Amino acid sequence: MNSLELKVPPVLVFALALAAMLVLPTLCDNCLMDGPLLKPIAALIATCGTFISFIAARHFRHHHTTLLPMRPHEATTLVNTGLFRHSRNPMYLGMAIILSATSIWLGDLASLIYVAAFIIYLTRFQVIPEERSLLKIFGADYQAYCQRVRRWI
Repeated sequence: MNSLELKVPPVLVFALALAAMLVLPTLCDNCLMDGPLLKPIAALIATCGTFISFIAARHFRHHHTTLLPMRPHEATTLVNTGLFRHSRNPMYLGMAIILSATSIWLGDLASLIYVAAFIIYLTRFQVIPEERSLLKIFGADYQAYCQRVRRWI
């Protein structure tokens, strides 16, 4: 299973989860929702998720550190300001929020299973290996950061 660590780009995992939500039939007919506010609420939530991911990526660029999730060993700066004061993974959090918004947009609560799968997969095969690399690079500073800031939210 370690062979999957840092191999599949998070954006591809996101795209696969999104495709599954859009293409596969609902897992539970009793889990469908409907209402006039569903789509506007979903659009607002998706906008927030997109904004979170964009701002977090911009923060990495501002600090001149790598945005390549497959190469955490190339990190040059421990970013712990802005959104990173509240979540160690705001870019991934933004993607999870967009997936959640898609579930609402579709009116299919059962499709939240794909959000959970996205989070579980990313935590195991992306986030934890990233954390090992960052601990090697930044040592005690990163360890203290992990104690202050939660992995997701």
